[in-house]
Amino acid sequence: MADRKIVRHFNWLDIPADKKLDASTGWVKMDVRWVATKESCGTEFAVMGRTIFRPRLEGESSKHDHHTHPNAEEIIHILRGTGRGLSGTEWFDLKAGDVLYVPKGDDHIVENTSEVEPLEVIFVYAPGTNLQEAGYNPLGHGKK
Repeated sequence: MADRKIVRHFNWLDIPADKKLDASTGWVKMDVRWVATKESCGTEFAVMGRTIFRPRLEGESSKHDHHTHPNAEEIIHILRGTGRGLSGTEWFDLKAGDVLYVPKGDDHIVENTSEVEPLEVIFVYAPGTNLQEAGYNPLGHGKK
């Protein structure tokens, strides 16, 4: 399409962390990079990102707190580390190689449970080419 910029190759390390995300809307101690979006490379149907959750230190863990995406499903692939995730009403222990699938509109949470190792994930929302299109509804403090 002529009205969108298509970038076919780039390094995700060149994508800056999103500094607008904060704990007040559920993004707790996370490094989030929006790797493939409509804005970054011209996607039409999906968004891909990378998140590093810091190790659980004193107090609260690094987590993406209780939320939903009303317009998109989400697929979360665990690259390294350990954590736990909520999808719908089920909790799962997470480790490298695991995939957490979240159907459109379902409640979900991902958090790092390690005190020493980061939890690194790749995520995909579809449909939607950015967070605004996927929709984002923070639901407050996570279910235990």
